[in-house]
Amino acid sequence: MKTNWMKLSALLFAGMFIFAACSSEDDKTKTELLTAQSWKATHIYIENVDVIGDFDECDADDLTTYFEDGNYQVDEGATKCDPENPQIVEEGTWSFNADETELTTVSDGLTMVYTIITLNESTLEVSYTDPFFEIEMRGVFAAQ
Repeated sequence: MKTNWMKLSALLFAGMFIFAACSSEDDKTKTELLTAQSWKATHIYIENVDVIGDFDECDADDLTTYFEDGNYQVDEGATKCDPENPQIVEEGTWSFNADETELTTVSDGLTMVYTIITLNESTLEVSYTDPFFEIEMRGVFAAQ
């Protein structure tokens, strides 16, 4: 009887541990998900056509990093387009709207508002409609 109780207790404890581990992963805030790693573009769609293959390698390997303090930066990645360029090619600020469905970036006076389609530990997918040309763009980024 004592052995069965110990086995049952061990199983219950293990179950609670697994549940706690799963729920803590699921409970990450969007800020934690966005700032946990850098992001590299894997697909860039313009009017539903993937144009990432048209990018030069030096642009396709750029990494965007969002920091918890509300700043972000774009790093040239391993391959620079011009060896004279700085490693950090863009810096600015970022924020979410109140319900965290939009990501706003501001850099050099330019404000961009992206609709968040997917944000999890491995993927950031956003869309943007250019207000001047009325062109729909969508970016898919992989965590690095």
